[in-house]
Amino acid sequence: MKALVLGATGRIGNAIARELLNHGAAVSAVSRRVQPPENLIDLDLDYRSGDANRPGQIESWVAGHELVVDAAAPYHLWLFQNAPSAARLASAERQLSALLESVARHNCAFAFVGSQATDDRQRPMLGRAQARILRLLHPYFELKRRMESKIRRAMRDGLRAVIVSPTFCIGPGDISDPDLAFIPMTVNGALPATNSHALNVMDVRDVAALLAAAVAKSAFGSSIAVVGHNTTLEMLTDLICRTAGVPRPRWYTPSTLAAAAAYANELINASGLREPDYPSVGALLMLEQGWALPNAAQRKLGVELRPLSRSVTEAIDWYRRRGVLHPRPTASAH
Repeated sequence: MKALVLGATGRIGNAIARELLNHGAAVSAVSRRVQPPENLIDLDLDYRSGDANRPGQIESWVAGHELVVDAAAPYHLWLFQNAPSAARLASAERQLSALLESVARHNCAFAFVGSQATDDRQRPMLGRAQARILRLLHPYFELKRRMESKIRRAMRDGLRAVIVSPTFCIGPGDISDPDLAFIPMTVNGALPATNSHALNVMDVRDVAALLAAAVAKSAFGSSIAVVGHNTTLEMLTDLICRTAGVPRPRWYTPSTLAAAAAYANELINASGLREPDYPSVGALLMLEQGWALPNAAQRKLGVELRPLSRSVTEAIDWYRRRGVLHPRPTASAH
């Protein structure tokens, strides 16, 4: 099988590329980067650089493939970066439309990495109200909702597609800014506070295995919410800190307060008064986290999940090899 992975330089996309290679697929990886980054250089794949907005670029990528996986993040982390939200939403929708049209034209199977934070179908009334508020606050939520709605319509029209929507993900292969990544922030003492907010955590490699299994079992026409391990933010940070041998955050801040502070930080930046410390999307996404159990669709895929402690250990090892962990020495580290 010949597979094209959009977003293969990202944490989940990288895991998907590796999973497909392990199953004998010939993989093409695309990115804006001119040269393959460090999480791709050891892989035997066809690396293609280009701009998805360039006319004909998506068509040239899709041609010759049997499977297309969209694990890209067509949005900016920062709330007020480069273009107004409406323009970014319109651009991303046009890009997805071109991709779906090309996939259909070449009779490819299609897999999309969605987000449980944008799925209103199983929410109670208060949860749906929160989701609507978040869509107004940050374009990420509205964009993901629109993209998944567009793919569902294409599936109803006959596109062989599956959406796999994971919860909060960790694991190796991350090459994002360590100042904005959860585990490096925690180990380096840049995460000032924690709380008991419930969350469900997945290893990116398990997400990749579930997506590959969904394709192999032809689970097309479905949207599968996949889940991992139930824990809390406090328990996860404690596990990371114990594994890395660093002290845990000293303060306790409710998730709603942390999200409000992060959003206000970006609003202040938009006025030009100061530079933001971090984007608000991560804190806003945390509000949508909660405990969950595998549904029947996930169980049918037959993927055994890695223990959470293993995922944390191997993610920390990855960041150490990258040289981005700089914990402050302290006598209280354990």
